[in-house]
Amino acid sequence: YSVILSNFAGAVTNTVANVTVAPPVPPHLDLLREISSGTLRFRLQGSTQAQVIEVSSNLSAVTAWSPIFTNTNGPLNYLDPATNQARRFYRTKLFP
Repeated sequence: YSVILSNFAGAVTNTVANVTVAPPVPPHLDLLREISSGTLRFRLQGSTQAQVIEVSSNLSAVTAWSPIFTNTNGPLNYLDPATNQARRFYRTKLFP
């Protein structure tokens, strides 16, 4: 690739440049820890696009996922105090 820059004073062409395109990192949950009082702490990482965290108590039903948080600010630490259920599954995905 080459680039030509110009303005009222003239134009300049750069030397050959290499361009690298990295694939996007999918959103994922990391560093899951139970802290006091049964609160679960984890880190949401990956994409810089809006992401939603969803929970389910049943992995066998397709429609069992419920959103609990939508993130629009990049990586963050999240605390889920609602861990009084026998089972609780988490997932994250890009927000539509």
